[in-house]
Amino acid sequence: MKAYRYVLCIYTLLHFQGLCAQNDLSRFNVTHYTVEDGLPSNQLYYTHQDSLGNLWIASDHGVVKFDGQEMYTYGVEDGLPDEVVFKIYEDHKHRLWFLTYKGGICYLEKDKFIVPSFNARLVDLLPSKLFVNRIAVVGDEVYMACDKSADFYFKAILGAGVEKVDLSDAYKTLKTNNPSLVWSMPLVGGEYLGGIYSHYWHLRKNQFYAPTDVDTSLWQKKVFHKNKEITFYNLGRITNNRHVVKVFGDVGNKLIARQNKVLLSDASDSLYRYNFNANVLAVEKIQADYFFVLAGNGIMHFKDKVNEAHLEGHYFKSHAVSSVKMDKQGRFWVTTLHNGLFKVSQFHRSTFQIPNQSMNAAIARPVYFQKDTLRYVQGDTLYTYRADKEKLLPLGRHFLKKTLGLRFKPDRLVWLPSGKLFCDFQEFVLPPGGSGTLESTQWVSHYRNSYMHKLYLSAKNWEILGATKRGFFVLDTTGFQYDSEPLGFEEDVYCLVRKNEHEFFLGTHTGLVHFNTATHSIQRYGVEELSYPVRDMARDQYGRIWVLPKGKGVVILDGDSIITLNKASGLSSNVCEAILLDNNRAWVGTNQGLNLLDFDERGITRTRFMGEEDGLVSDYIDYISRDAGSIIAFSGRKFSRLTQPLGEPPSPPFSLLEKIEVGDTSYSIPQFRDIEVKAGDNDLTFHYRVNTLLDNRRIWYKHRLLGKEEDWTYTHGREARYLDLDPGNYTFQLMSRDAHGTWSKSVLEYPFFIPKYFYETWWFRIAVALFLVAFLFGLAEVYKKRQQKKMYVKHQLLRAGMRALKAQMNPHFMFNALNSVRHLLLSSKNEEADTYLTRFSTMLRGLLNDMEQTKTSLALEVRMLRNYLTLEKIRLSKTLDWAIKVEDGLELDKLLIPPMLIQPLLENAIWHGLQPLDKTGEILVRFQLEKAILQCIITDNGKGFDPSEKKTTGHLEKGGGMGLKNVKERLRLFSEFDRKPYTIKIESNTEGAGTKITIRIPQ
Repeated sequence: MKAYRYVLCIYTLLHFQGLCAQNDLSRFNVTHYTVEDGLPSNQLYYTHQDSLGNLWIASDHGVVKFDGQEMYTYGVEDGLPDEVVFKIYEDHKHRLWFLTYKGGICYLEKDKFIVPSFNARLVDLLPSKLFVNRIAVVGDEVYMACDKSADFYFKAILGAGVEKVDLSDAYKTLKTNNPSLVWSMPLVGGEYLGGIYSHYWHLRKNQFYAPTDVDTSLWQKKVFHKNKEITFYNLGRITNNRHVVKVFGDVGNKLIARQNKVLLSDASDSLYRYNFNANVLAVEKIQADYFFVLAGNGIMHFKDKVNEAHLEGHYFKSHAVSSVKMDKQGRFWVTTLHNGLFKVSQFHRSTFQIPNQSMNAAIARPVYFQKDTLRYVQGDTLYTYRADKEKLLPLGRHFLKKTLGLRFKPDRLVWLPSGKLFCDFQEFVLPPGGSGTLESTQWVSHYRNSYMHKLYLSAKNWEILGATKRGFFVLDTTGFQYDSEPLGFEEDVYCLVRKNEHEFFLGTHTGLVHFNTATHSIQRYGVEELSYPVRDMARDQYGRIWVLPKGKGVVILDGDSIITLNKASGLSSNVCEAILLDNNRAWVGTNQGLNLLDFDERGITRTRFMGEEDGLVSDYIDYISRDAGSIIAFSGRKFSRLTQPLGEPPSPPFSLLEKIEVGDTSYSIPQFRDIEVKAGDNDLTFHYRVNTLLDNRRIWYKHRLLGKEEDWTYTHGREARYLDLDPGNYTFQLMSRDAHGTWSKSVLEYPFFIPKYFYETWWFRIAVALFLVAFLFGLAEVYKKRQQKKMYVKHQLLRAGMRALKAQMNPHFMFNALNSVRHLLLSSKNEEADTYLTRFSTMLRGLLNDMEQTKTSLALEVRMLRNYLTLEKIRLSKTLDWAIKVEDGLELDKLLIPPMLIQPLLENAIWHGLQPLDKTGEILVRFQLEKAILQCIITDNGKGFDPSEKKTTGHLEKGGGMGLKNVKERLRLFSEFDRKPYTIKIESNTEGAGTKITIRIPQ
């Protein structure tokens, strides 16, 4: 760290050499940045604006990236090999190289700091107390030199090693005894490398000593060394090894500084040497003919040549300035060793302020400025000044004696050719200088007393046009040629333009009016933009009328066509105050700077503008005049003289996408190619900027999203947000306009695709459609088969019902029934026989009716069962007791039951369970409803069966006869038909007496 302290000590000494001097920055627009504004340190060494427009600042506490709004500091933890960074360099591939104090070098690529593989070897090869401070990159070749005396330079190849190139053999061919020379070496692509060759030296108290008999002449010699042309320069005896080598774009044009001497080598190899009072830290050539020499006592600004005769200014006299760079907007960034960073609008500006002689009288407008002479009227006195750089030197004043005896009004003034003054309808001839009294020559015998907005000198000599609060007039030396007020036209006219002898365009408080003095006809324009008060107007050489409606930009009348220019189409503001046409240029003063519009017969060809930060005295321009090759822009009593107004910007701007947010995920520039928009990611935000350091008041963007919108959106903001985008293809388009009014030449485009959810894709919909077709087809087939099965089951049910009916009406049953009737008749039991026949016929009719239905109501079924059991009781001579019980609350007419289902079971109970008994048989039939299931429970006191007897069990399992088998078959068919469980359960007690049958019928 001792060498580092030595470097800082030298810089500090140089800084304090200029502390007694005074700064001269008050006339510039200066912005000062320190640690309070985000800098990591106020000790800065270098600054560079990269191709993306960011400003990079080298400091003793890392490197800073400044985008015009925020500062980002990078250090060792971010990949720098050392915190102290002295120099920043950008190569042809737009990689940024950082030269550090002890850590060697690194470069920034795709937002990552990369230390080259040869860097460790480079650090080992560096002698003690030396560090790399010069670099040039050609392809993959990296050339480096040290900041102090050395007899070598380094050549490295990316991805390979580094070589230490000795210059001793080249030095020997010079045949000089001066041990210390400056050298420079041109490389491919306009790159240069330079340094100081030291043949021998020894260190004593930070000074380098050489023999006393060295060559002190001024010369340069070229030699070839290892296929490289190296030029050596002898600047005489120099006891300090600090040097600066700067090679400019011109062939052979080099500026070399060492200690306090500067050597200029031009294209003809002629040498010029200049001495300064302070040690030179850096030299720069900015713009075509401006040189900047940076020293411990500030910045010295030279024009054309570097000597005292061409010194334009000396600034920052109390600061040690380490670098100065001009950005893409033409502003200067100055780094200092102890005072941070400065932004300066311009180092050359010509601004003035008109002295206010009296607080009680206003300055008459317009002001005369021709050939460095300023004249203006205040009160009844004419003042004359000479403009000398930025100062107004008084030349004299004259009292205006008016023959009409009018009280002076500043609105009755116009400057005539040859410096004459028309004021209050009188003419004053102005002397070349001095002071005294000026008497007037009267033009008219009477005058207009109304307020005058503006007076014009017509192209026809000695003719004055006047716009007043009550109409307008035309006046020459013989008197009024036309006056609208006595003829009844008394509108408030702010400005006017003469089209021909009788036609005038009038800018009034209600808009633009076309007036014919021969016919006294008035034509008003129905265009909205021309219905506002007109601030100013002019007519160009192609006959077009330029109109400035209040707050509506510029409107151009070209025959029957109307062209509107506003902020969106290139102006710095829609609030336009003044216009001046100068050949094929239109100067427009606004509340946000001065606009220059180039045009030809076809229309506007280019638009650009400048403001206070570009050298104007103010952004508000309310009047413009012309002085030979200069344009004078007025802002109240202050004005700026533009001798080289609005030159070409350094380069056209281009737009940059800095970040894209997809939903909650953010992607930076290197990740753009990896962005994968997924289904549902329909919220996107684009963050962008222009490749210049921002001035939000004058930077203008327009963007649109093709696929969603066709019209451009204009904004000063730096983000575009799109929400709830539908799936599909989109292209985000962006264009930028810099602070000079220049639009980017190409449109930045970022295409992207938002996919649909899989269920929204065409293939999925086709698959679903095919599936639905197949499903419906299958459903139809299932339905068809089910219907067929239903028909089959229904048919089987009918057959089962027929079988049940057949079982009921079998000969055995019929014979028994008829035999019972015969027995009753023979026993003279006529009434009982009649009752039996009635019930028997009723039962037969019920059986025949039930044969046509698959289900019947429980009420009908209970009625049929009552008839059947009554008949069986008569037939068995009353040895049978039976009962049918229905649970309370059952709605018998609404409950359904398969017909002829229970009767066969009762018949089995009577014939197989009760008839063999020697006692009275008992049968109980109960109906109850449990959870939508109708239960029919049949119990008897018959002989029952023993489950252990295989014969009896087998007989029951097989159906217990045709009747029981038919019942089970019907229940199975009903289960299939209704898709509900119909069940039957037969139980007998373990003692073999009595049987219980339970049937469950779903409702």
